[in-house]
Amino acid sequence: AAATTEFLGKGYEAASIRTIIREGGGGSADAVYRIFGSKAGLFQAVLSELMQRHYQGFFREDNLERDPAAELFEFGLSYVNTVMADDALRFYRVMISSRESAPEMTQIFWDSGFGAVVRRLEAYLARQTERGVLNVPSPQEAAVQFMELAKAGMHIRLLCTGERPSQDEVITKVRAAVDVFLAAYASRRM
Repeated sequence: AAATTEFLGKGYEAASIRTIIREGGGGSADAVYRIFGSKAGLFQAVLSELMQRHYQGFFREDNLERDPAAELFEFGLSYVNTVMADDALRFYRVMISSRESAPEMTQIFWDSGFGAVVRRLEAYLARQTERGVLNVPSPQEAAVQFMELAKAGMHIRLLCTGERPSQDEVITKVRAAVDVFLAAYASRRM
């Protein structure tokens, strides 16, 4: 929690390992570096933990039998609500502002954040295609398409104007994203 608060509050570059240790209840910088290797390693661990917390239940093997519409809707709803959460918006802003000065951090953000979610959805789409449930020629491209469809302009509107959509609007737009996605990629057997 201390590392998340420090990174969100100050950005990657200004975040202090000493402050994280102090706010976290003690320890030593040596221990942090031994466990995480570097400040970048700690940042990556924070991002990975946040992604795991939000997306751990999606696209498991036991979910393959579920209706893809239901699975995609639940994922899309969780994804949109996650990227529009206050912490996620702060992380996003930190990454955008750090792009020029700390490009390695934005790569970690991609790999451990959005990229990790894309890979999970990509693997799910590939498995559903192998099973004949979906017909997705390029699962990676389709994963990104679905995630962008699900946001339906709400995320950028929130970032730019501060106007937060209602949960009813989010549900309506995610349902529409699922419908459009399945119209393009449903197997003829579905």
